[in-house]
Amino acid sequence: MVFKTNKISWFLTNSLIVFGLLFFCLIFVTSMIYTLPLFENKSILVITFLLSIIFVLAASYLINKYLSRKFFLFFLIALGFIIRLMWIGKINTQPVSDFIVMYNAAINAINGDFSFGMNEYFGRWVYQLGFTFYQSFILNVFGDQLLILKLFNIFFNIGIGIIIYLITSKMFNEESGRIASFLYIIYLPNVVLGSVLTNQHLSTFLYFLGIYFIVKYCLKDNYSWILIGLLFGLGNIIRPLGSFFLLGLIVYIVVYKMLPIKKKTIIKYASKLVGVIVIYLLVQNIASYALISAGVSEKPLSNQDPYWKFVVGLNHEKNGMWNKIDSEYVQQFEMGEERNRVEIEMIKERISDKTELFSLLNTKFQYFWGGVDTASHWSLVNINKLELKEVVDKYERINYLLLIIFAFISVISLVKRKEIYSPWLLLILLGGYFLIHLIIEIQTRYRYDIMPIFFVLVGYGVFISYQFIARMLKKE
Repeated sequence: MVFKTNKISWFLTNSLIVFGLLFFCLIFVTSMIYTLPLFENKSILVITFLLSIIFVLAASYLINKYLSRKFFLFFLIALGFIIRLMWIGKINTQPVSDFIVMYNAAINAINGDFSFGMNEYFGRWVYQLGFTFYQSFILNVFGDQLLILKLFNIFFNIGIGIIIYLITSKMFNEESGRIASFLYIIYLPNVVLGSVLTNQHLSTFLYFLGIYFIVKYCLKDNYSWILIGLLFGLGNIIRPLGSFFLLGLIVYIVVYKMLPIKKKTIIKYASKLVGVIVIYLLVQNIASYALISAGVSEKPLSNQDPYWKFVVGLNHEKNGMWNKIDSEYVQQFEMGEERNRVEIEMIKERISDKTELFSLLNTKFQYFWGGVDTASHWSLVNINKLELKEVVDKYERINYLLLIIFAFISVISLVKRKEIYSPWLLLILLGGYFLIHLIIEIQTRYRYDIMPIFFVLVGYGVFISYQFIARMLKKE
């Protein structure tokens, strides 16, 4: 089904295609810059890369030709569990940094001690209480063991794979959905991050389940808007990206559904879009009220240091990454108006030199989208498995390069395939994520939150690739 275009949707659609082509082209080049130093023997890199392409194409063809839908889903879930259980069984990752702070707080909550809600960390990042109480609930119900939380990481990560299958099948076809979800399940950083107590597993599951309901119903039915608002609201309690996903939804609905302006169409979509926002805000307010009423926090679930991510993200000397110098400096000032004023001045100073700023944005783009995924760092470094980390990083590079190539092929196909179910919403979100991380703090682990979009595109890219090869072989 081809959608009706207007000047704005036509412009946005073509802009998204151009963005996608340039984006994947550039990150392939930058990824190669970070990949080549890891392989002393370049022939091993080339051979491994070619064998990986053959594996992806062959496996994708086989799972579509020989597996029924039910058996494929069973195979997908079983494979995902086996790989991840083997990893967390062998790799005893211990929480560090923010992860240990939230884990210890969750333990305290089980024991009835909620005083942590008033400490410096949670006073500054109140929104981290959401994930802390999620962990506390799981540990209280299933037992106080790290393994329990890691098992739930597995559940949600496999859940994301199933959601990717559903979204890709709806946007493209069943074959592409199977490929996308299969590749997500075996993607190495996803497996490795399963032993890390990050909030990204649960939040990404919630956000992309919301996106699935957008893709499936697009606010046309009577109730999907409630589910979307609820899922985005819960996702924001776990990891504060809700406003980002809401903004992407608003742009998509306004441009592709509400234009050209017709009274009946405007009322139908605008009312449900407002409903999504109301449900989302209601979830936030209920959670905040509950925490404040219980005496856990004096402030709602929010960021009480709103300029900090920009201060760090615009630090040219530290390439936009967290650093102790900035942290210690701003903490000299009382949180609130005084610290906000200081941080605003720091931001103004850091963007004043446009040449330096442009250089920083370029460096951040290259590192964030092209650098080695830090999942291996968080999973392996604190238990001193450096040799294994080196191996994981090499295979992550191969995995990532393959994704980029097939995603690029998928975007090329969109030039002629401008249908209503093509991934314009996903490309809007990808573009927004790209822009945001030009100016805020970065680390490559943050790619996890948006990687499902890569796999949706990759699924179709692999599908049309092996279809093309099959046609060529028939001609011969």
